[in-house]
Amino acid sequence: MSSLSKFIYTTSSHIKANYLFVSTTILAVEIILVITYNVIKAKIRKMRNTRVKKLHFIKFPVVVQKRIFNFMNTRDVFVLSLCSKKLAISVQNCKSAQQYMTQMCYKTFVRHQHQFVIENEYVLLLVPDLILKAGLWFWCKDFELEGVRFRVENGPDGSLILWSINSSFKTSHLAIDKRLRSIHRPTSEIHLNINSKDFTTCLPHIENINYAFLKNTSGINRRFKSADIEQLNMKNLVICNPIDGRFENDSGILNLNHLYLTNAGSTIDLPTWQFNGRHLWLSGANISNEDVIHCLELWQSGAAFQNLESLLIRTEKGYPLEPAMIYNQLDANPWDSDRRPQYYVFDENVRYFNFSNNCSKMDFARYLDIEGIEKMASIYIMPHCLELYVWKL
Repeated sequence: MSSLSKFIYTTSSHIKANYLFVSTTILAVEIILVITYNVIKAKIRKMRNTRVKKLHFIKFPVVVQKRIFNFMNTRDVFVLSLCSKKLAISVQNCKSAQQYMTQMCYKTFVRHQHQFVIENEYVLLLVPDLILKAGLWFWCKDFELEGVRFRVENGPDGSLILWSINSSFKTSHLAIDKRLRSIHRPTSEIHLNINSKDFTTCLPHIENINYAFLKNTSGINRRFKSADIEQLNMKNLVICNPIDGRFENDSGILNLNHLYLTNAGSTIDLPTWQFNGRHLWLSGANISNEDVIHCLELWQSGAAFQNLESLLIRTEKGYPLEPAMIYNQLDANPWDSDRRPQYYVFDENVRYFNFSNNCSKMDFARYLDIEGIEKMASIYIMPHCLELYVWKL
């Protein structure tokens, strides 16, 4: 008798001898699977009309996953795949030698990454997502999202590909953008990364964006003048190589929480700016010692920059700073640990922008103190770098 025959004979004998136990076990497993499936199905039905929450399908048995994916339509799976505690959105426009391509990358902070590659009239959604990989082969359907028809396919690398059907880039983008905004929680972080000539055509709605990085962009002045600043919730904005000309006092960027201008040049007139945010960082700025002194005197008197918590400036080679002269004009005092507050209000998290390797060391023993009306700040100046941090009294 072969090994296989022995195994079959032994197994059959065991089942016959313990028929009641085996039958009961199989029935119990089936009941558990049915109950689990019904519970999940009820939750999904309820979620369709309420705020979507994240489900960890990967923790369920494969049989349960298969039943869940068979029950849900593709629209539900697409929505669930983009739900997480924090979501970062990066939009990059680039022009290659072969063709014009727009790439949008939706990346979460919790081990999931969603990437949109928009090419001509097609939209590809790549989702290397652990939640979806277990059930991708169970469904490949067409579905409608905000009036746009999409076709779902499984990519060669196991990712999810989403194609738009007979829709332009702008229409497809608006459909995806609207769906994302409908599922975000208030605590979600939306990051926008644009490398395009025209900022206004890349993302029409910016009210819910937390962080933005704009490179080689125009239309910034026009966009922020027309936007309703009271509803604008953008917390941090990086503008690299602005090509709009000077930013005037009526620009909405003066109301942003954190503004970082790289290669600022002469696009700003710092002493005349009524900056209402907390963090102002300028790189490659053409600013004189007199302008720096005037700006900080306005802060000391409370005439401007009243909400300022940090001011970081890096100047161009032709605009060196003179630390001794600035310290003298501002009546800077040597460091005194007894007079300083015990804690600093500056948020270290905003340093992820990596402003400067030379200005990132928080060694306050090098800093001098300057005082304003009911406020104090520590300042450190090098020939081409100035750091100022406001202390909470």
